[in-house]
Amino acid sequence: MPTPATTPARATCLRGEPLAHVDVDLTNLERPQEVARRVVADILTEADESWVEGIILVVDELVGNAYRHVEAGKPIELTADLYEWGAVAQVTDSGMDITAIPRQPEQPTLEAEGGRGLILVDALASSWFVRPNETGKCVTALFHHPSGILR
Repeated sequence: MPTPATTPARATCLRGEPLAHVDVDLTNLERPQEVARRVVADILTEADESWVEGIILVVDELVGNAYRHVEAGKPIELTADLYEWGAVAQVTDSGMDITAIPRQPEQPTLEAEGGRGLILVDALASSWFVRPNETGKCVTALFHHPSGILR
């Protein structure tokens, strides 16, 4: 399993400087969701476990969706940042159709085999959105810490 490199925080439009930052290329990995879960757990080691578990579940779902819906071998990247107020996770892939991700996920029927993942994302993330970028799209999930501060 590759060990992701932690890089200096980049400037963002979010409040405050990141306490931790990581970028991970998940392209063509045999177990991308496992790598993503470990990376997120590693940068959130000081936070409460139940909050971290929700973030890990969301990241797992977003990475799984990227692998399921993007052509094999196309780039998929995870970026995660920890702030005093919470965390941000972003999954970037080459899929160009941002309308394929409904902003308000509908409840699937009992017979449906899929369609529940974005309901979990919607329930666990404080906020989430999808936006186009130069190479495809980026799904961003924000997680405000319940206490309002992590330090």
